[in-house]
Amino acid sequence: MSRLQTDVEHLLDHADWMNLQGQPLEAITIFGEVLDRISSEPPSGLQSKALRGVGLAFRTLGEIRESRLAYEEALEVARACGDLVEEAESLNGLAIDYQLAGDPTGAEALYTEAAGIARDEGLFQLTGIIHQNRGVIASERGDTVAARECYRLALDCFEAILDEKGICWTLNNLGLLSAETGHLIEALDFFDQARDVSNQGGDRALGVRIEINRAHALMEAQEWELAALTLDTAVGVARTSSLPTLVAEGLRYMAQIERLSGQPWNGLRWIHQAIETAQTSPDALLMAETKREAGACWAALGDPTRARKAWEEAASRFERAGAEKDHAVVLELLAELG
Repeated sequence: MSRLQTDVEHLLDHADWMNLQGQPLEAITIFGEVLDRISSEPPSGLQSKALRGVGLAFRTLGEIRESRLAYEEALEVARACGDLVEEAESLNGLAIDYQLAGDPTGAEALYTEAAGIARDEGLFQLTGIIHQNRGVIASERGDTVAARECYRLALDCFEAILDEKGICWTLNNLGLLSAETGHLIEALDFFDQARDVSNQGGDRALGVRIEINRAHALMEAQEWELAALTLDTAVGVARTSSLPTLVAEGLRYMAQIERLSGQPWNGLRWIHQAIETAQTSPDALLMAETKREAGACWAALGDPTRARKAWEEAASRFERAGAEKDHAVVLELLAELG
């Protein structure tokens, strides 16, 4: 192994760690250094991996278009150098961006191609991720039977390789699916299992995410008080763990609870805190989601002018990020205002 390759691999590991720690801007800088160092080299798996890392960092920032461009370039490099593992990983990353942009058909086509390579190459973790992402698509289109089957297949893959994080996320998604279909007790059981696995791994961010989703399940059942208590605990842990994205998301759900339980003015109190916190988060979509809820609170208060202002800002942010489905939803809300 050459000195250049060793140095590049160390930099890639460091950049990947930055991504995992929620520091996408730092990760992009390091990935850029890697790409500069190997710019004169033939196409390689290392180059593709670095480009995928750039894509993930931009996705963390809510910049779906930039993420998609990076994954497209990573895929091109992977195919040029014949690296099937990198090709499958790039196809999966690109599929996620299509999914986030509101194009499930395009995402499915990419997942199918990625799944074929992953199966042939024995990539259990990637196969599990693909099953899980397909489950999300099926759930969003209302096919709960297909979604549950996808999640079960994902769980089989993750359990086969003892991937605790994959197991945790899949149990979490099964909990959300159960809540959406009105099976609250089953949903809470899945969340309990996910929380137990998360606690074993010591991943605080994942643990907070599970509790926020537990609260969402309770909201689906209109268990407002229990949902609020769950969110209060989750937001507290997120604050002490310096997780501003999860703090803001929890506060936004608190606002939604107040609005749906007939107290939109109290909802705005939480929204103002959510907006202040979201400004410290690198996630561009987070502010868009928060502004959407702000508009809903103002609309519930009978103030169409302020509702329009909030929704227009949300629509602009969704459009800039390439989140086409969410952009369309907010445009419909604006149209309803007249």
